[in-house]
Amino acid sequence: MRHFHSALAALLLLQSISNVQGFTGLPVRRSLARRSLAASPARVTPVMLVENSPEDALKELTIKPQGLEKSVKRMSPGMTKGINVAIVPVSAALAGLVPPFGIPVNVGLAAATAFASNKVRKKITSTRKDMASVAMAEEILIRGVENTTPTILEEIGEKYGLDEDELRYPLTQLLRTYFNGIMSSPIADTKELAKLVSLKDALGIDGETAGEAVYQVACDIYAKHCNWSQESTLEDPDSLEKAYVDKFLWLAQRFFVIADSEEAATYEMSRITKIFDMSDSNLERRLLGIATPFYEKAIEKAMAQLGEVKHSALQKASERVGLPPYVTNAMHADKYRAEVKKALAEGEGRINDEASEQLSKLAKLLNVPDSVVEEQNAAVTRPILRELMEESLNEIADGADPQEKAARVLVRMTELQVPVMAADRVIADAILSGLSPLYVQAVQKCRIRDKLAVVTTLRQLLERRKQYRTFLENMRTDAGDNRLLSLLDRSFRAYGEQAQKDTVEMYATFVQRTTGGTAVMASKEQIAEFEELSKALGLAEDVARSLRQSDSIPRLEQTLDECFLNGTFTAEQRDSNIAFSASLGVPLSVYVGIAKDKYMAELQNVAGGSTVFGSADRQRLHDVRVFLDLTEEEVEPMHREVNGRTYKKALLESFGVTGQISKEVQESLDILRQRLLLSEKSAVELRMEAIRERLKPMVDGCLYEFEEMALPKDQLAARRNKDAGEDVYAQPGGTLGLKTGSSFFTEALTLVEFFEENELEGVPDLERKTDDSELQAATGLKETNPLNATTEAYALKFALNATGMVPQEALKEMYKCFVVGAFEAKKGQKERMEKAQPALAGILGLDTKTVQEVHSTIGSAVYGNYISNALQSKPKLDQQDFMFLGSMRAMLGLPEDEANELLKFAKVGKVRNEMDKMMARGTLKGETVEAIRMAADGLGIDLVEDLRLDIGTRKKLFIALAESVVEDFSSDSDQLQDLSEEFLIPDDDAEKLVRELLVDRCRAAAGNAFADARAGRTQRSIAELERLLRLARFAPDVVEINVSRELADKVINMYQNAGPGGTGPRAEA
Repeated sequence: MRHFHSALAALLLLQSISNVQGFTGLPVRRSLARRSLAASPARVTPVMLVENSPEDALKELTIKPQGLEKSVKRMSPGMTKGINVAIVPVSAALAGLVPPFGIPVNVGLAAATAFASNKVRKKITSTRKDMASVAMAEEILIRGVENTTPTILEEIGEKYGLDEDELRYPLTQLLRTYFNGIMSSPIADTKELAKLVSLKDALGIDGETAGEAVYQVACDIYAKHCNWSQESTLEDPDSLEKAYVDKFLWLAQRFFVIADSEEAATYEMSRITKIFDMSDSNLERRLLGIATPFYEKAIEKAMAQLGEVKHSALQKASERVGLPPYVTNAMHADKYRAEVKKALAEGEGRINDEASEQLSKLAKLLNVPDSVVEEQNAAVTRPILRELMEESLNEIADGADPQEKAARVLVRMTELQVPVMAADRVIADAILSGLSPLYVQAVQKCRIRDKLAVVTTLRQLLERRKQYRTFLENMRTDAGDNRLLSLLDRSFRAYGEQAQKDTVEMYATFVQRTTGGTAVMASKEQIAEFEELSKALGLAEDVARSLRQSDSIPRLEQTLDECFLNGTFTAEQRDSNIAFSASLGVPLSVYVGIAKDKYMAELQNVAGGSTVFGSADRQRLHDVRVFLDLTEEEVEPMHREVNGRTYKKALLESFGVTGQISKEVQESLDILRQRLLLSEKSAVELRMEAIRERLKPMVDGCLYEFEEMALPKDQLAARRNKDAGEDVYAQPGGTLGLKTGSSFFTEALTLVEFFEENELEGVPDLERKTDDSELQAATGLKETNPLNATTEAYALKFALNATGMVPQEALKEMYKCFVVGAFEAKKGQKERMEKAQPALAGILGLDTKTVQEVHSTIGSAVYGNYISNALQSKPKLDQQDFMFLGSMRAMLGLPEDEANELLKFAKVGKVRNEMDKMMARGTLKGETVEAIRMAADGLGIDLVEDLRLDIGTRKKLFIALAESVVEDFSSDSDQLQDLSEEFLIPDDDAEKLVRELLVDRCRAAAGNAFADARAGRTQRSIAELERLLRLARFAPDVVEINVSRELADKVINMYQNAGPGGTGPRAEA
């Protein structure tokens, strides 16, 4: 009954609505939610420039159509809410009026009634939202936006029964209507932006709701101004449609930035640009088109109050209208440039003090950097200075006083306040313009081969440069400042590749014409003129020098040839030649090169068919060297080139078969060196070359014997004259498991002796300590005789070695074989081979690191093989074995930790081998496992940790040992716990395994006991019962045995009568 009045009102209301056909034909109000532009096909009337305020738009919102809204408007908000609540009960009541015997009709009518009730409820809810919008609009108009708060609007929503979600609709409509009211005019105003932000704050809506409202406004703008407009119209700067769209885009973008955030603006504008099918670049261009005029007005206002307004105010203005820094900076520069031009115009070509002060304030207001200020000033003043410079230089060329013109330019530069760098560029360009006509004229004369005209024009160019130099010197404020003068040297600019070729030819022509092509010493004035012209033409110093030399060198060579022809090798003639070379501009290095060529020619001429010089020949060569001012060091390479082959040939012949040079032969070689005019240094170098040539066949012979010894016949046949050094131990045969031989060792020792006899000393390849004493203490070596020292594995460094003569891997394998041979050699040979190892390693080109790797590989194999063989015949190593291993380790140079690792590896291998055999048999017995366990313990090996047994194997070993424990009457459960901990079996798993074992063994014992009792085998039955009792001690509740009472009593009596009671297992049982 409590909804009776509301239900009655709802029935009366529904009765007043026309065309209510089964409550299904109610008109549905078009949704104001977001929709695509295709859903707005209605043609829009031509745009009328009727400017309405946003407040006018809110007023229009309060005017509603006739019909249902008017009926609801007459109701109070409480009654409207009640009607909405009562719709469902009324529909249910209507359905209940149908007679019960018409079940199908009753059900259908009830469904129709429920459907109709939902339609009515939606209609009333929509109307409530609209009426709430009207009430809110009226409240805002009465109070004003600035006096409206979100709380006030929420109270209105509650009066109309709107919850939080339903309240979003009227708030969205208010912002949408207000925004559309602002868009009634195409002219943008920053005050409108402030109004939008104020309304958003008054409505108290979030960013999502605001974005939805603005999105709907975008749809309205598109439907009104774009839907029926041509694309050309929308891009026309003068069209109203473009103005409306640009204004909306700018207001929307700035609204989102100010009222929310940059991220929100980016997201929402990406939605809106899709409506207008607009790119990001097009959007940015339109936004700048609206924002730029606003900022220009802000600059004008700030300039009207210059000195009072700070740059921060302009910065805030630019941020509010949305101009990026690169745009504002460009606007500032343009504004500053315009003001500079204005100041120059008002000052009749100069900037007075007052204008300069105003420009300084403007630069501070606009925050224009000093570099930009200078650049803008220069852009305005540079043309004025350029005109003055060209005028002054032309007058100087006509004979005006350079000093007077320089003073005039300086005064004008001060008036214009031209920056230094800008002034330099202007001066350089003006100088180039003054010199270029003469340069072009010289090029033209050069191309027609008029050499006399070329020289004349170039002299005019030099004279004009001289005038310009005087002009620039008078413009200097400091006598030591050569900045302006340097501009003169940089004034020339090449006119392409062909012009550069012409420049080179012009310079060469000038030099040749000036000197006259004779062997006459050039004057100082001529040399200075040459240098000045090279600067004038922009020639690089080395190019100009080369051109002067190309003319001077033939004349210098002619002079020297005349001296050789006349045999005049006096000191006076030498000094004259050097002075003549300097006068021609020939550098000393070039003169020395010419002198060397002349000496080489004389050396070859004196040598003739024989290179062993007599005393007269040596004296003539000495006189020529002194005449050409060459040192012995400078002519020594030539002596070696001409006579070195003879000395080297004599060295190779002196080696003989053994590779050794006797003392007598060496004395003869020294005499030969002196007669060939070779220095001791060259002799040593030639000796090293000869030794290297002699070393190559010796290394080849060593490799040959190595392959013969190390490779089997089939492999040797396949590898002869091919790659060597791999698989050389394919068939080991020595006592240490490595194949050895004898001829190879002889060849290897011969290599070492060859180096010793030729006094080639090596240096230990070890890190040098702080002094020699520490080196000797570390290596046991003496620098004077390193081959006789002994130490751990290392290599010597020699001035030459076998690297590159044979494959590197073969060298390494030969050294490895030599080390193995030292192990098996007899005592005398053994010591000799061990002492020769560092030298042989260096001769073969191996470093200490490689040598240590070889020794480690061999040592590991020998050490490991001995331990493995020893453990095959005994359970563990005895003291004698350890003593032998200690001496072997010392001999092999194995580190202690590496030796221990090899020992442990062998022990683990022995235990693992026994373990694998046991596991391969399939059935594990406790005594077998215990034997391996004890053997591992004797070797110091932990079965679990060292053998890394998996959990499955550990469980098998645990069960085998556990079975022995439970069968032993003297054992207890602590032993099982110890076993589980030893094999790292978790307690739960161990308990489960033992339980399964006990179940199996107890059942077997009980079955056997009762079977023997039935068969009358009393002793066997008692034995099984005692076994059962031993097992039961570990888990008495594990097994329940189900037998007849009669058989059970029989077994118990039999057990009790089997022997005396008292204490012990039977008594306990």
